[in-house]
Amino acid sequence: MAEIALKNLTVSINTDSNPKGGKYSAITKLSTYITKLSWSPVVFKGGYRLEKNFLYSDWAVLDYDDGMSTVDEAIERFCDCVHIIGTTKSHTPEHHRFRVCIPWMERIETIAKFRFNQNEFIKDYDTDAQCKDGARFYYPCKEVVSFNAEGYRVAVKEAPKEPPKKAHKHSKTGFSSAVTFFMKNPINEGIRNTQIYQVSKDLFRIGLDKQVVFQIILKSPTYREMSISPDLSREINETMESA
Repeated sequence: MAEIALKNLTVSINTDSNPKGGKYSAITKLSTYITKLSWSPVVFKGGYRLEKNFLYSDWAVLDYDDGMSTVDEAIERFCDCVHIIGTTKSHTPEHHRFRVCIPWMERIETIAKFRFNQNEFIKDYDTDAQCKDGARFYYPCKEVVSFNAEGYRVAVKEAPKEPPKKAHKHSKTGFSSAVTFFMKNPINEGIRNTQIYQVSKDLFRIGLDKQVVFQIILKSPTYREMSISPDLSREINETMESA
């Protein structure tokens, strides 16, 4: 892939006085604005800074906030990369606090991929974990201390696929495992209403009506030997209603 000119890498720049308000406009040339305006490495749909509005990101970002690393160490470490390094507002000669901005090798176009790659980058350098936020913005730097428009960029990895959510399993009778357990085991008095609530939800989910569910509950080991008083019947029905 041909090298992308640094001046053409896109960021979101906040032109309002309140970055948390979230209205951004897309502007290029991060190096021009990094000491003047708040900005985000993410471009948002409609210009509103929300994770659900994530469109793409061209930039990886590291925040060095613990005061343990120095600016000179970072300049040496990232000298072969396309980068911008700027000191942040809390930077002092005794405790160096600064930000490293390096473009991705390719545009990232999903929030999951951005979070994964940003988190991997953070772990590699043991820096501020908050930078993986997909709606993260940054206040202006005090000063740009290093700038390089040529060199390596941050490799983009494929995010691992999330395991599919387990389907709600039912037995051959159509009953869920929770219902099967309820029908085989007496339930302690302190959790009976909780169990009725859970079982009722499962049975309503598979299409049974209230009267049928009520009869199933009465046939369970918990209730089959009991005398069902009007008060107990009302309690069961109220729990079913809430389910």
